Amino acid sequence: MGDHSVRDEGDRRACGAAKDKKPEHMTSLGMGETLVCKAHPRILLRGKLDTLHSEILVQQIACGGEWAAPLEDALKLVRAVMAAEVRDIPVPPWTLDGMGPEEVRRCSHHPEAFGFPGHILPAAAHGLVAAQMNRLRAVCREAELAAVQAFWDGEHLAYEDCVLALNRLSSFFYILQLRAARR
Repeated sequence: MGDHSVRDEGDRRACGAAKDKKPEHMTSLGMGETLVCKAHPRILLRGKLDTLHSEILVQQIACGGEWAAPLEDALKLVRAVMAAEVRDIPVPPWTLDGMGPEEVRRCSHHPEAFGFPGHILPAAAHGLVAAQMNRLRAVCREAELAAVQAFWDGEHLAYEDCVLALNRLSSFFYILQLRAARR
């Protein structure tokens, strides 16, 4: 896991910051004292993860019932990705509604093998819950793309486990969309 810091103490002073005062346009990158501009790709990713987390929570409350547990798994995974990125630790092993990363991938790529009629495009006829799951999929995809931007240096992808988790989470939301649409 690489350090993606773009500012050092000299850059901090060059930005007009006093040595002992953090300017408002800068924030901590990790658990240390490394400061970066709030426009840094990792800080932008954190904003996308915050948005994803809040959207999942809102949908968990709105949908309730049978959707509460799968969405709780999604919340746990987003929180694990957030912690992994900030603390520079691996994402711990995870499941989404009992499915590991490879099963989520297989189900989202071959839904007919998992009892769904096949791939679908979002439609009003599928109902509100299906539309809400599609929204979560889209918000998650934005977070995944922000992660790739934050972690890709042109040749190497750091934090591959975070990117994988977000990729599979967007696939999981598609699976939930399929479940909702068949009702």
